[in-house]
Amino acid sequence: MLFNVRDTEKKSIMKLIFLTASLFFVITMTKGSKLEGFEDFEERNDIDQSEVDDSLSQEAAAGLNAQTSSQPVTQIFHLWTDGPRNLKIQKINVGTLTSEGDVLESIALGSGSISKTGAYLAYRPEFKGYHSTGLGAIFLNLEKLFPCAKKARPICGRFTFEEDGFLKGKALLQAADSGADLKVFGNNINTYGIAIQDCEKLDGKNGCLPSWYQVTIVCYLPSSCI
Repeated sequence: MLFNVRDTEKKSIMKLIFLTASLFFVITMTKGSKLEGFEDFEERNDIDQSEVDDSLSQEAAAGLNAQTSSQPVTQIFHLWTDGPRNLKIQKINVGTLTSEGDVLESIALGSGSISKTGAYLAYRPEFKGYHSTGLGAIFLNLEKLFPCAKKARPICGRFTFEEDGFLKGKALLQAADSGADLKVFGNNINTYGIAIQDCEKLDGKNGCLPSWYQVTIVCYLPSSCI
């Protein structure tokens, strides 16, 4: 009888050990499964985040392109007269604001009494035009400077001028035309012109375009000219 009791106890103990081991195994497997699932989630999350980053980058690029596509292109030119009174024009780098490349053109003004016409520049003493202003004037051929904007009518203006910048109290005047009035380069050619108040010819005297006079011309073009 004692033997049977002890045998029963042994069986109970063995069952308890077996159940404990089984429970431990189940817990271990459950934890491993959860950890593996977490790692899978992290991996999936990394992939999704990368895709999100790419999508955001594309959206940002598209947004930037949309903004820049509506912004004008800027071109800057340096216009000046040297000692012998040659009128010159040169492009300025918009990134460094320094002269870039060779002089595009140079025309000799001399005494300012003779008309001159180049590819980029022109000069007329006592220019009449449609409004009969009778002033000495300098003209820029915008279609030669900007072939990409031939039909767009670039917007130009004077920003700064140096060396005798006050021109003895005379004002620097500006005009722009599609070629119906300022026909110095031909009919229907976009043209920008500058003149000096009360100067019938730009002879360098009394503020009428002295030597080493410098002016910066800024033009805005369509974004298609990029």
